[in-house]
Amino acid sequence: MADFYQTGIVPTLHRLKPNHVERLEADLEKFSRTRPIGLVLPALYTEFESLAMQRIVAELKQVRYLQRIVVAVGRATQEQAMRARRFFDGFYTPVTILWIESPRVQNLLRTLDEKGLSAGMDGKGRSCWLAYGLLLALGDTDVIALHDCDIVNYERQLLARLCYPVAHPNLGFEFCKGYYARVTDRMHGRVTRLFMMPLVRALEGMVPGADFLKFLDSFRYPLAGEFAMNINLARVNRIPSDWGLEVGVLAEVFRNCAVARTCQVDLADNYEHKHQILSEDDPKKGLSRMTADIAKSLFGNLAAEGFTFTSDQFRTLEVRYVRLAQDTISRYYADAVLNGLKFDRHGEEVAVATFVKSLLFSLAAQRSPNELHIYALDFGRGGLKSLRSLPHCGATIDSSQPERVEQLFRLLRGIMTERQEKLQKYASIEDYNAEHMDNPDAMFPAVVVAIDNFAEFKESYEYLLDELTGLIRDGRAFGISYVITASQINDVTNKLMNLLTQRVTFTLADSSVTLFCRALRP
Repeated sequence: MADFYQTGIVPTLHRLKPNHVERLEADLEKFSRTRPIGLVLPALYTEFESLAMQRIVAELKQVRYLQRIVVAVGRATQEQAMRARRFFDGFYTPVTILWIESPRVQNLLRTLDEKGLSAGMDGKGRSCWLAYGLLLALGDTDVIALHDCDIVNYERQLLARLCYPVAHPNLGFEFCKGYYARVTDRMHGRVTRLFMMPLVRALEGMVPGADFLKFLDSFRYPLAGEFAMNINLARVNRIPSDWGLEVGVLAEVFRNCAVARTCQVDLADNYEHKHQILSEDDPKKGLSRMTADIAKSLFGNLAAEGFTFTSDQFRTLEVRYVRLAQDTISRYYADAVLNGLKFDRHGEEVAVATFVKSLLFSLAAQRSPNELHIYALDFGRGGLKSLRSLPHCGATIDSSQPERVEQLFRLLRGIMTERQEKLQKYASIEDYNAEHMDNPDAMFPAVVVAIDNFAEFKESYEYLLDELTGLIRDGRAFGISYVITASQINDVTNKLMNLLTQRVTFTLADSSVTLFCRALRP
């Protein structure tokens, strides 16, 4: 049974009765006489080869209240675009196929690039921007709805519920966001559950006055790909071209629309679509890339609202996020047990660890290589190798390279000696950097040293343990921080444990312990 609780500041419209799709569609046919409704479907051609698209087309064929459907088909040849067009033969509603790779569209995109008005990289966001532009140019719709094309269990009631709040002449809503549960024999939606919401709440604790974060936290599924808006809002909203589309759209709505005129609606009892790979070893694919893009979009929009973060605050954010994500896993574990669902706790932990790396990438993107230097001792399973692609990364070193390990220790000691000499006249490194803001080359960048799998380091480099302890102890005052991971608590020596002021512990399914420790400046 659905709840009827109103959460946060965004009005929530629930599913309190069975479908009644016929009633909704009858009303929408009346509303559409004065408020015509358009539908945007962003799709890759590969989705036309799926059963999901066949089901979506069959359901949409029964809809009578739409003024026009625009299908933005990407990554398709001309022959494939024509095949996609034939999917919609016999439709009551006029359907326009927008072939993204067509010469005319590509010429338009090149012209925009040459004029300094780039539409961004190829992807869902750019396809949506082009489709919205087409509907705005045609000028025959007052409401635009959008949903994905990989929904396996699609029913036309989803579209009716999505359009209804904005199309209804007396409800007063200009924007509507969909939400739903994503459950099969287990819970899905890892990016929303384990990344987006813990990150937003970690940020809320650090920036309590940010209304934008409160706005995001009010949505039950902020990364849902289904939303509808009136034509005037569509005209002024900017649309990101990457995986930050959903966050970017909500940021634009927050700026351009009163909160009382936004809402979220329960679209379906359950929602199933294709699942992205985690891609824990490649930050440019799957959920790794998605979370990095989402984080960059979130930080960029916070900066636009006047909230920026220092290097220290970014490091604190990382620790806060991991702690909240850990608590979130425990909550969903209890939820799964009560409902008899499968729950791969280790898989959830691996997802969070992957999202932490994505967060590090996005945090690095907020700082130039002159402001942040990263060094990694990768003694685990190669999880830190992806840091090599960052211009901020000075080195990634594995356990079989003793000369490079010793060279890094000499480098760190040299950095501390240099900074100690130059900071004698200053109360702190922050004061020194503040005085030299006009000369970035003279400022001291933050230095982060990551050591993955401390047990291997201790076994292979026992002779360096005392020196490492000294580096961690003395490095705080000179802007050098350390991140250490270990499989067992007792892998970390007592001396180091006392120096590591921020600690996060994960309890895994096999009862062993993974410890994420962070040394921060006091």
